Amino acid sequence: MKHEFLVVLALLPAWVHAQAPAGPHAVGFRVIEHWDRTRVPAPPLDFRGEATDAPQATPMLVGVWYPARPTNGAPIRDVDYRLLQQRRETLGAPRAGDREAAAAGLKSIAQFGLGLELDDAAIAAALERPLSAVRDAEPAAGVFPLVLGGLEGPAAAAPLAEIRNDVLAAYQQERGAAAAKAAADKVLAQTKRGTQIGAALASLGVALPPVQGVAMGREQLGAMGQQPPPPLVLLFSMAMGTTKLLPAPNNAGWFVVSLKDIVPGTIAPNDPLIASAQRELGTLAGQEYSQQLARAIRAELGVKREDAAIKALRSQLAGGN
Repeated sequence: MKHEFLVVLALLPAWVHAQAPAGPHAVGFRVIEHWDRTRVPAPPLDFRGEATDAPQATPMLVGVWYPARPTNGAPIRDVDYRLLQQRRETLGAPRAGDREAAAAGLKSIAQFGLGLELDDAAIAAALERPLSAVRDAEPAAGVFPLVLGGLEGPAAAAPLAEIRNDVLAAYQQERGAAAAKAAADKVLAQTKRGTQIGAALASLGVALPPVQGVAMGREQLGAMGQQPPPPLVLLFSMAMGTTKLLPAPNNAGWFVVSLKDIVPGTIAPNDPLIASAQRELGTLAGQEYSQQLARAIRAELGVKREDAAIKALRSQLAGGN
């Protein structure tokens, strides 16, 4: 004789099962716990090479509902399903606080999903409500359809063998980023003590790109368009003799920007910029004088603003009555 079970992968909310119409068979329920060691959710070591507390397998909590033989066993309660949901990530026996978390989850579903405000007594009564299935009941004889379902949730990590190169690249980049930040902080500290930036970089004892000297004016910076290099933007906002750090894009390292000198610009007496500035300032000055004259006339004559008349004139000019 062949048995086929009704299997649901993961635990659906208990209120879904409570709303399902009853069929001709009794219902049994079993729980299968399994650690999938082909899927590792996190590497065993952090970027410093130290062991982590991350589990080295993916937990799988499988609920099996199936047609069962008639039984006088006590049906499973709503809270029993919810306690199982609380340990989907850890498996094993319920922990302290799981029942309180289950009650809070039910209250949240009632409030935000159904628009109901339930007090503690109503929540406690709902948790003790008996449902249809009997835990570990004997399966009914016969052949039955197989139905699979599951909770929506974050996707499980891919097997490590499939993403090994990506994991190694991310791990190496994380370690490199931490080392680069430590080196940049060391260079910054040395420059604050008066060490030249080239000597500070050389003291690290690692191969680095050479120091790039920059000597340019603001006109050259403006000629670069809307998006000049961020280190140059930082350079033109710094005080003379200071050094600052700037993270490189995509976590690729750090820029150490040091401003040695600021040389004031010189303009020849016949420079076209002088005439251009004079014209702009003359226009602005004329506008300012006109506004001041208008305010002085109003103050001297005691001009009064008739808002009703102004509103009527605006309406008339706009075609109103």
